[in-house]
Amino acid sequence: MASYLSQQRYIGFLLGTAAGAYMFISTKNLVWKTSRSVLDTLPGAAPVSPSSSQEYHHEQLFGPGTRAFMVRKWNETIDSAAKPIIKALSDRDL
Repeated sequence: MASYLSQQRYIGFLLGTAAGAYMFISTKNLVWKTSRSVLDTLPGAAPVSPSSSQEYHHEQLFGPGTRAFMVRKWNETIDSAAKPIIKALSDRDL
């Protein structure tokens, strides 16, 4: 079991990440709403939204078997890269 200090660090990291993500999303939404209101006040033609002017067709590049293979390889790569880090941290009781 992890020590109390490492648990507190982990909880602090998670809360900080969640707070940062919330601030990023709320700031992004505020910027878009503000720019939309400024754009609406300007004279001229009505702006065209990108979703209506350009049609986006999502085509799958790979079949389900290839995607599953790529996901498995990705996970194996991440596991092999993270094992030394995890081992070093566990040796230091972090």
